[in-house]
Amino acid sequence: MIIDMHTHTFPKKIADRAVSSLSSTSGLTPSTNGRRTQLIESMDKCGIAFSLLLPVATSGKMVESLNNAAIENNSSDRFVSFGAMHPAYGDSGKKREELQRIKAAGIKGVKLHADYMKRYIDDGEMLEIMKLCAKEDLIVTLHMGVDLSFCERVRCTPERLSHILPLLGEGKVVCAHMGGVNYSRDTIRYLRSTGVYFDTSAMTGMFKREEEKGENEELKRLFDAIDIKRIMFASDSPWSAQSDCIRDVKALHLSAEDEEAVMSLNAKALLSY
Repeated sequence: MIIDMHTHTFPKKIADRAVSSLSSTSGLTPSTNGRRTQLIESMDKCGIAFSLLLPVATSGKMVESLNNAAIENNSSDRFVSFGAMHPAYGDSGKKREELQRIKAAGIKGVKLHADYMKRYIDDGEMLEIMKLCAKEDLIVTLHMGVDLSFCERVRCTPERLSHILPLLGEGKVVCAHMGGVNYSRDTIRYLRSTGVYFDTSAMTGMFKREEEKGENEELKRLFDAIDIKRIMFASDSPWSAQSDCIRDVKALHLSAEDEEAVMSLNAKALLSY
């Protein structure tokens, strides 16, 4: 079994526009058209049992509609969806009520993207959301490092995240992109001993490979440094092809036990699936 812990799709009415816009600003070529039908086709070709959908609220007004869609998507046997939250959604009480609503509906976490929210991850507003999620036992997946659509600044780095992790108690945090593309040294320095989780999304096709073995060197460096039980397979589809991401993990020549942990068992444990 393979579980993809980081994918994105868009509603039919905005999928073409959203994928075109994001492709233009990031310079990335999408592997699908951003619709669930093509993601399922990719999953079937790659032997992926189910994928985690990660919606991102770019304003407070989007939160409830994204969460309603997440609840609906969770009814599929091919997808698990996290919910959304945004600093501008409302006061602490309103945020708590919405997080409690989605948890009661079966949602297991939320996705936060500091660049789209125009807040640094260690700002008070972002910390408030993460504390509320921790209290509700909701997982938080964070975009980490550079986003190619926002290259002028990096609002969520391993160092910044390390400043607030002690304030979250037993809160569960997933660091997307293995702690941030081009941030492997900081990831190892600041995060490897903290108990956070990592997903492998967006780590394909961006780094020099050792010619003889075909290994993704930055990915290998991180796998060598981080507890294998904290790493989960992910693609960031449609921005990386699921097949390419599977190839890169398999090129690391992990033991059968470690590969199974990364490709499915760690995700199943985190999601209580």
